[in-house]
Amino acid sequence: MKKKINILLLLLFSVSLGFSQKTITGNISNQNGPLSGANVVEVDTKNSINTDFDGNYKITLEGDSSTIEVSYTGFISQNIAVGTQSFINVILEEEKRVKRVALGLKIGVPNMASGTFEYVLPFLDNHIAPYVNYGAYDLEVDMTEIDLSYSEFGAKYYFSNKGKGWYAGVGISSFSSSLLYTDVDLSTGLAGTGSVDLNIDTTIIKLGLKTGGRLYFSFELGYGLGTIPDSLTFSATAAGVTETVTEDIPSIPGVGTGGIVVGNIGLGISF
Repeated sequence: MKKKINILLLLLFSVSLGFSQKTITGNISNQNGPLSGANVVEVDTKNSINTDFDGNYKITLEGDSSTIEVSYTGFISQNIAVGTQSFINVILEEEKRVKRVALGLKIGVPNMASGTFEYVLPFLDNHIAPYVNYGAYDLEVDMTEIDLSYSEFGAKYYFSNKGKGWYAGVGISSFSSSLLYTDVDLSTGLAGTGSVDLNIDTTIIKLGLKTGGRLYFSFELGYGLGTIPDSLTFSATAAGVTETVTEDIPSIPGVGTGGIVVGNIGLGISF
């Protein structure tokens, strides 16, 4: 008798197990049509299947999960609660790839014309982008040799998670200029050479906008905090005689003893 009861219980258990399984069918597509090879997975199990050429699928749930996950390379995955459904169609949206690298040119103040490099980090939800700006020039104008250089490095925080749009930035900049005059008349009547240097280091806080796409445009406006000299010292030498003259720097719009207005426009490529 006990043996018959055990067999009956085993049969009942097998029947209940069979009825607990559920088969889901449907179609996976995007806005352009069916997706062949899309992956349908029963969440928290290894049970999965790929869609056929027409985007159709059929999966029998094996575990207690009430959710399936649908994914396809280049598209945003979706988790769908099965509930009482036995036929589920899913339309996947294409995932817009973040263009992480940007190379370009900026023109403005105080960077003059400088090259720029930016990389959007693949973590922190694509909000952070370290950047570097650099430019250097050697010019000769009217017996005057001019060496100019500008460097800036820092990080941007994009308010969107696409590495484009509005952002706030903080950076450290260094502007250096050296002028060498090759024909200077000293007060003694001698002709010689003279030079003057100007170096400005600032901490830049700025707000900017960068467009999307392969070709981008950018605009930045901010302020560079630092000590701006109010005078320049000019030294000239001729026949062993040296003269030094200190001149006040004239008032320049946007430039003060505590900092300088920052503004530039740029363009480049993103990939």
